Amino acid sequence: SYVDFASWDSYPLGFTELMPLAEPDKVRYARCGHPDAAAFHHDLYRSMGPGRFWVMEQQPGPVNWAPWNPSPAPGMVRLWTWEARAHGADAVCYFRWRQAANAQEQMHAGLNRTDDTPDAAWPEIEEVGQELTVLSDTKRSIVALLFDYETAWMLDIQPQGADFRYLDLVFESYQALRRLGLNVDVVSSTTDLGGYRLVLAPCWPVLRPVDLGRAGGTLVLGPRSGSRTKTFGTATPPVDVLRVESLRPGLEERLLWGERSYPVQRWREWLSGEAGVEAKFGDGRPAVIRHGATVYIGCWPPLDFLVDWLEVECQRLRIATWRLPADVRVRQRGDVSFMFNFGTEVVHLSDGYQWVLGGPEVAPCGLSAWRTKTVKK
Repeated sequence: SYVDFASWDSYPLGFTELMPLAEPDKVRYARCGHPDAAAFHHDLYRSMGPGRFWVMEQQPGPVNWAPWNPSPAPGMVRLWTWEARAHGADAVCYFRWRQAANAQEQMHAGLNRTDDTPDAAWPEIEEVGQELTVLSDTKRSIVALLFDYETAWMLDIQPQGADFRYLDLVFESYQALRRLGLNVDVVSSTTDLGGYRLVLAPCWPVLRPVDLGRAGGTLVLGPRSGSRTKTFGTATPPVDVLRVESLRPGLEERLLWGERSYPVQRWREWLSGEAGVEAKFGDGRPAVIRHGATVYIGCWPPLDFLVDWLEVECQRLRIATWRLPADVRVRQRGDVSFMFNFGTEVVHLSDGYQWVLGGPEVAPCGLSAWRTKTVKK
């Protein structure tokens, strides 16, 4: 009833090899990891089991296999441990117990040094041991993000643009939801989506029928959705797409939503129609179209647009959001809510919470947790 999961995605630089980040972010998160990197994989692997998983190898210090191997910032081993617990982990194991004195892993840190004396992470793990509390099982969220391996294979075969990477697109949608303080279920294309109020499918070429309308929910489809058959032939998408184009670096379009304007990169589609248009490109063509309970986004959606638009859509759906600072994330497990601070500044919360961990001041590389019954924002 658990999934083997080595937390290499929590490593300060390991994740950037899988999902490229801008150079400033690589430096910014060099000692703490991207705020959504480990969380994304926790939510992904939790969905593969009955709502729980194990972290089999969490790093306690510098590793030895990445291009650069910085030491995690003080407090991050504790933060990563509690982050995994908040996302449903039943166990967190550390690799390794003792740093090897011989062979190829001499430079890989352990809980103990080669002479069996405790290394830097030992006090943090002792602290976690003293803090451990019994947490309720994770509950199904009302917000889902679709991650489809079939889509990943299709786009790998036919990217139609050197930087059209499916994982980047999915991760961008995940970031947008997390910046709004939402619990996210990462689901597959075979998951029953009927109980969700908001479902994001960043790209879903082989669509299947999904009805969220009866529950008042919204299905958000990204570019290229509905464009292929099961045998990889051309299909009729849910909106009339006249043409698609990949945008080389430096070539940029504009997405206009109300009074706001956002840069569009990587991908743009030429959509036809006048009904249900919610946003347009700079040339006046439709960019975002709503039809009933389905919204179609005809471009690689800018992250800032996703955050802004989803905040409004959640208000319409009566889904509570919390607009968070760029380096702060929250997660609820059972009746306990957690706040994690990946930034360099103290985060101040209003008092009046029933604190489980920490308090109203969340230090850099630190966390606080409270009972949700008395939450005041």
